Amino acid sequence: MKFVKKLAEPVIITLKELMKNHHNHKARIRAHSILLSDSGYKMDQIADILFINQTDTISLWFNLWDSIGLIGLFDEKRSGRPEILSSDEKVEAIKSAKESPRNLRLSLADLYDKTKKMVSLDTLKRILKSANFSWRRARKSLKSKRNEVAFQKSKLEIEILKARHRAGEIDLRFFDESGFDLTPSVPYAWQEQGNTIVLPSSRSSRISVLGLMNIDSQLESYVFNCSITADIAAACIDEFANTITKPTYIILDNAPIHTALLFQDRMEEWESKNIFMKFIPPYSPELNLIEILWNFIKYKWLSLDAYKTLVDLNKNLDEVLKNVGSKHMITFA
Repeated sequence: MKFVKKLAEPVIITLKELMKNHHNHKARIRAHSILLSDSGYKMDQIADILFINQTDTISLWFNLWDSIGLIGLFDEKRSGRPEILSSDEKVEAIKSAKESPRNLRLSLADLYDKTKKMVSLDTLKRILKSANFSWRRARKSLKSKRNEVAFQKSKLEIEILKARHRAGEIDLRFFDESGFDLTPSVPYAWQEQGNTIVLPSSRSSRISVLGLMNIDSQLESYVFNCSITADIAAACIDEFANTITKPTYIILDNAPIHTALLFQDRMEEWESKNIFMKFIPPYSPELNLIEILWNFIKYKWLSLDAYKTLVDLNKNLDEVLKNVGSKHMITFA
């Protein structure tokens, strides 16, 4: 029965590190086999532990270890088939893919026109993956439409207000409205293979929610079974004003109900009650942190059963809103 020679402590440490962290699976397995042999395991036992079919394979690993040490744990680089595309042609392939990111067959046609070389779709995908490309959902963004100077200025002002809030000088609230109906925001979920979770979906009247939330996840919410108008929003601010105990700054966007004359005419009165409105620049939704709350409710916190009926949705939504700040928390940086 073959065993490796007794290992020194530094070698054992090196092999354990290699077994745990090396990117090459085969090298990890071979390092493990050496460590097992050093611990007194026989080759047939090692084969069972590592799911190796033949002890001859392990014997070969031991021979390589005895003759060349650590180098024997790694496969020699194989020559393989010559690559179809040169380095410059690979750059051209990536450039073509950037121009047609949704349809790589167009990229293949363009690449053939330029190089007169025919490559497969799989080959092009491998080239893209090696250049850190991946197939994933594109994102919508309004960044190109906004005034970057105004955005950065507003962002800095909000950071200062956050610091004052944490110091206890003020209460900083983020204000917005959102709607919920029986058309679900489809969430990701762990599902059994071949048994997909199917959510009911139907048209229904809309439940409207108006919220004022601070960075401690304290939420004042108002629920309506109708659309929220400027006078409804103003009435909610009036009711909220009765609960404040310190100067309160409210961050809000430029939605029509916030810029309506009826709403704007109340600003001076609210300031007399220590409520100050701070409008973020257009196309800057990420500055209004309550947007994160709406996403959490729709994609994480609402039960999958909430979409059965409007009664279920109302019940689930009320339960979630009541537990924001206790059961449901958001940690803001």
